[in-house]
Amino acid sequence: MKKKLDKKKFVRTIEKKLELPLNSLSSSKNLENNENWDSLSKMTFISIMHKIFKINIDPDKLLKCKNTDDLYKLYK
Repeated sequence: MKKKLDKKKFVRTIEKKLELPLNSLSSSKNLENNENWDSLSKMTFISIMHKIFKINIDPDKLLKCKNTDDLYKLYK
């Protein structure tokens, strides 16, 4: 079993895979107010979680995520 990433590495991995600017995602920024976090990013996030981390994400749970802390909880 792979070792889990810490939150910072997890967020940087997501930013890289989504081709987002560094530090565009953070726990202090509301995802819905982030122009980089659109419907395509959400679908790509689900795909990344499945392909890279072997985690199936419930889209309804993803829609409830407000910030990177919430995204990380889906990963943990």
